[in-house]
Amino acid sequence: MSSSWLRVVLGLSLLSSCLAQNKNNILLVMTDDQDVLLGGFDHMPLVRQWIQEQGTTFSGGGFVHSPSCCPSRSSILTGRYLHNNGVVNNTAAGNCYGREWRQNMETAHTFATYAQAAGYTTAYAGKYLNQYRAKKTQVPPGYDHWLGLVGNTGYFGYAMIKKGRETPARRIERGSKYPQDYFPNVIYNHVRSWIRRLPEPWLIVASYTTPHGPFTPAPPPPITPNYNASIESQQQKHWLIRELRPISAETAETVDLYYRKRLESLKSVDQHVEGIMQQLIDKGQQDRTVFLYTSDNGYQFGQHRLSLDKRHLYEQDLRVPFCIRGPGVLKNFQASKMAANIDIAPTFLDIMGVDQSIIQSMDGLSFWDYVRGLNGATDPFAKRKDMLIAYNGEGAQTSCGLSKCPFPGDEPLRNPDAGNNTYRCVRTYDNVDQGGEDSIYCKFQDDEDFVEYYDINANPWQLNNDVGTLTAAEKLSYEARLEELLNCQGAS
Repeated sequence: MSSSWLRVVLGLSLLSSCLAQNKNNILLVMTDDQDVLLGGFDHMPLVRQWIQEQGTTFSGGGFVHSPSCCPSRSSILTGRYLHNNGVVNNTAAGNCYGREWRQNMETAHTFATYAQAAGYTTAYAGKYLNQYRAKKTQVPPGYDHWLGLVGNTGYFGYAMIKKGRETPARRIERGSKYPQDYFPNVIYNHVRSWIRRLPEPWLIVASYTTPHGPFTPAPPPPITPNYNASIESQQQKHWLIRELRPISAETAETVDLYYRKRLESLKSVDQHVEGIMQQLIDKGQQDRTVFLYTSDNGYQFGQHRLSLDKRHLYEQDLRVPFCIRGPGVLKNFQASKMAANIDIAPTFLDIMGVDQSIIQSMDGLSFWDYVRGLNGATDPFAKRKDMLIAYNGEGAQTSCGLSKCPFPGDEPLRNPDAGNNTYRCVRTYDNVDQGGEDSIYCKFQDDEDFVEYYDINANPWQLNNDVGTLTAAEKLSYEARLEELLNCQGAS
């Protein structure tokens, strides 16, 4: 190789290194089943101090495309609706870490694979997808460093797959000793270690589950108007909700206890956010790191007689914490636009400087310019008026059509589901802060072709089914928009 050619090669290498160094780091902290409408985000003062007051919060929360773990997480990773990423529910048959996911979406269409191609060092710690079993210590493509939970949940006595950039993947069995085996602590310690030593720019994901442990008293869940709803309200809804019996006093006590434990468990996540921020400050990286805090889906605590649940079209299931800080991000700002989990991947790619054609192939929209106060009302993200909500029910193969047979009656029923709890919705959120439309129109794939519609402005607790208030023309308009969303691919 000639000396002149060597100088060109070295120059290009130095230029590439400089360009990479000018990119912002990206940190995603994601919890599991954290609601925003029932107080689940109200008792985290350190998140408020470090993220919300120093950045932008989407008031009322962000929306999830599908209110269940695996479909939601796949949308976060890919920026795509479930009809475009293939993951329809939490089962292996529903492609949760199924063959189609592993051979198609996971190989080249997640924000991690794009980040790696853009010169980022990538790392993931925590829960991945519910059916991630990794029998052969598989590690998803796109990650230089990996610490993935095997299965859906675990706080003591669980297994993880660990891999480094220079070390092969291996399975690690964790014990039951506190604090070293406590799952949230394991995530936290690895994230801090990665911040200390990974070359910039980096992308780090900290994916928590709701932890167990010793708890102290906390406020009981709020008794909302739709808590343990009346028979009149229930009979206006689809079959599964019509089947639910009133919540008994014993079940109500269990719900109260579970709610208190959740609030107590989130204190550790709150403290970890502060510890992570302190590590960024110690490394001098706080001003070049984008920090996004969110959850995979919301939760119910007795609303519509759903004692402990998600998976449904109601607001408590669909809305999650959604706040971001970073270079140029508006501080202590309450955003009123519609943000969604499908927007996370395109936003990350926008921050990375990935080609716009790739970003536009995703169903979500980048909010990176919006949270920095750029482009104003002309920003495509700011102009969006609606999105698709979708879920494929589980339980079709059981004798009674429910996820648990026979019907359990008054016991605390976790995750009640049914094969015909399969629905597609248009969720409209159009300049709500100025009195615009705030509604959801849902059509079930069942033998009733059941429709639920709610005007959230007038009916925030979704007690009465408002479908009877729609004109024939309004119904046709929603049906047409639903068909458009179901057939879309790319920014919608």
